[in-house]
Amino acid sequence: MDLYSRVVRPINGVESASMPGCPVCDDARAVPRFSVAGCDSPIVVCEACGVGRFEPMLSRDEIEALYPDEYYG
Repeated sequence: MDLYSRVVRPINGVESASMPGCPVCDDARAVPRFSVAGCDSPIVVCEACGVGRFEPMLSRDEIEALYPDEYYG
């Protein structure tokens, strides 16, 4: 099941937490914002710059599973 077929739900009412530094600005404050069906890691949003990412980062195999076979990006 690729990412386009998965249910994405907002996570509400969670406060920011200290996490590994943002890959863009290195700030350690982020808020869990979304859960993706079939993924253990939530998508968190950096409080400083707004970039979103899975935290903890998904494994290579988990990332590959999010894309359909015909994806060529």
